[in-house]
Amino acid sequence: NGIFIWQDLSQSQLALVSDTLPGYPSVFAFMTEAQIASVQARDGTQDVTAAIQAAINANITPTGGALYFPDGTYKITAALVIPFGVGWRFVGASRNAVVLKQFTANTPIFSFEFNLTHAWVIEEISFDWDQQAIAADTSAVAILFGGAGGYTYFDWTVRRCSFSKGFRGI
Repeated sequence: NGIFIWQDLSQSQLALVSDTLPGYPSVFAFMTEAQIASVQARDGTQDVTAAIQAAINANITPTGGALYFPDGTYKITAALVIPFGVGWRFVGASRNAVVLKQFTANTPIFSFEFNLTHAWVIEEISFDWDQQAIAADTSAVAILFGGAGGYTYFDWTVRRCSFSKGFRGI
């Protein structure tokens, strides 16, 4: 269930990808069976915002952490707030197979609201909105750096991600 084979062209070897990744807690551990089924079916019937926020809060600490997103489309209806942390990582099973889809207009997907959050990585995730953002939707940003006081974010990596229908990606 949820297992497939993909080829990593950068290393020319086969790798096994599933609902889990060794060393990375899965967001599925925070979801109900109905939510997991909806994510895997890509039907958008189950809001998983609170489950993903709980997974983020439980796994991202001031000293690091990790979180794995198995294949599927994740219905998001509010910004996912990223807590302060150094050296954490979000990894999707593959860029085109993991979609975080925002269903609330003019709302970010990830919102960074704490100063000096750094040394983090987001990879293999697609960011999308249910509807095309209009010019006035300036908060429809996949990765929004907040902080009214001119917060500093540094030493971060966004790798093999795609962005669709938002005002901008980052």
